[in-house]
Amino acid sequence: MRSLRKTLVAALVVAMVVGLAGSAAAQVTIAGKPFTDAVGHAYEKELTMMRALGIMLGDTGTTLVRPDAPITRAEMAIVIVRMLGRDALANALASYQPTFTDAVPTWAWGHVNVAVNMGIIKGYGDGTFGANNNVTHAESLAMLIRATGHEPGVVGVWPINYMMTGYELGIIGKVEAFANLPATRGEIAHFVHNTLFIKQGKVQSGIYNPEAEESILKKAGRLWTGKVAAYDLTAKSITIGTEAAGLADSVYLWTYTAFPQLLNAQVRAVANTAKKVVFIEPFVTANIVTGLFSKIEGGKIFLKGVTDGYTL
Repeated sequence: MRSLRKTLVAALVVAMVVGLAGSAAAQVTIAGKPFTDAVGHAYEKELTMMRALGIMLGDTGTTLVRPDAPITRAEMAIVIVRMLGRDALANALASYQPTFTDAVPTWAWGHVNVAVNMGIIKGYGDGTFGANNNVTHAESLAMLIRATGHEPGVVGVWPINYMMTGYELGIIGKVEAFANLPATRGEIAHFVHNTLFIKQGKVQSGIYNPEAEESILKKAGRLWTGKVAAYDLTAKSITIGTEAAGLADSVYLWTYTAFPQLLNAQVRAVANTAKKVVFIEPFVTANIVTGLFSKIEGGKIFLKGVTDGYTL
């Protein structure tokens, strides 16, 4: 009996040690493609980043995001509030019914309350909100421009004024935008993706400054760019340039297929609201040089009047 007890105790100790070792060895994993219907889509990268940041989650219980489907005003409120990192506040206000004359779905109450009180989304002149109406390109741009403090820089007549500002700020990007055309989920992902990286505007001493503040991600300490110097999947950390950042349990890699490929690569890494990196992509900044072409020689391009060539 004593021998049996010793055997059982020994087995239990071994099991505990193995269990602890397995727990300690848990490493960061590479996340798979989040949306099956976005694979190969023009905005797959942007949709993947939206999923990584928890901004667009797709249809409940599925791996579908329906990238070419329109998005409603209620859904847009959720997207923008999440983009600003105010999801927790929206959850705290989820039991308060928005004060509009028409119904707003209960699942959107909190986010609509935040968006409306921040002046990002406005109702119609008759007091309605139009929660189920599809958001147009112009409407979505107006919301994003307000969310980043750039509305004081908007001049002219609706909707051309917001369309022009959207182009100038770089929000529209590669979308072929038309003011009154319903925006798709993929296009909104592209708009939001671009908005996350632009500098924010602000009125200072009565004067609008279009570059008063860092971008949403940079200001929140959720953006790193530079060369990857080191990473540790067990310690869940990565060093980009001279800055260290924490890694989430699961990280989406864009174009990369394995972490060793990141070493010495120029990347852009974005983090969730917990400041854990969740998305990494190649990112190379470039200096633009202009001049008259002279020649190509020895793997370099030369401009007239410039003695040094630029390596191709």
